[in-house]
Amino acid sequence: MRAYQPDLVVMASFDQILASDTLAVPSRGWLNIHPSLLPRHRGPEPIYWTIANGDREAGITVHLTEPRIDAGPILAQRRVDVFDGETAGSLSKRLVAEGLSALDETLDGVSSGGAKPVANESEAASYEGPVRQIGIDWDQPFAQIDRLVRAGHPDQPPYFTYRGRRRYIYAVRRVKSDAISEATGAGPRAPAPWVGGPGDEMLAIVRYNSKAPAAAATGRIMGLTWLRK
Repeated sequence: MRAYQPDLVVMASFDQILASDTLAVPSRGWLNIHPSLLPRHRGPEPIYWTIANGDREAGITVHLTEPRIDAGPILAQRRVDVFDGETAGSLSKRLVAEGLSALDETLDGVSSGGAKPVANESEAASYEGPVRQIGIDWDQPFAQIDRLVRAGHPDQPPYFTYRGRRRYIYAVRRVKSDAISEATGAGPRAPAPWVGGPGDEMLAIVRYNSKAPAAAATGRIMGLTWLRK
């Protein structure tokens, strides 16, 4: 890299901490593009945790890089609302567009000397680690299950186990509590052995796939209808 004598290096989705001597190579530093409103949601999976935690606002940050995780003065930020029903996939697409604009603004500011760094520290700072495969606890409130499913869509879906096999969940949705009775004649509760949950949640539809996420594109999507307690 030293042979290229770079003025500036831009990186994104790079989950390693760079050493100080590496950061010193470009004369104007390294820029990192991070898809959260830093200092909130530091770490490798900020979009997942934005949705899983129920945040109503998301964003993307361009900041100078230090030898710490997602630290360094902030040079630009863009904010967007998190829509109802938003998934990690849909939010990622919107943040890419915002990030390109923020990066253009930052490069202009660095080039002209007009960039105004802002401290990347506050009481709102948080860090979340890598996302592991998460098993659904059906006793959680529906809203929490829904957030986990949307946060994991499309490539990190939660799962439940049925007949010894994992079923990866790609969508859940409330419907009227009498819809299942009218559609199937099953009465007040469908005979689904994995169903649980609090008394105020009546019915949901689950779209799932029995194949691992990497093979989901070729797997068969099935629909389940099930009643809560």
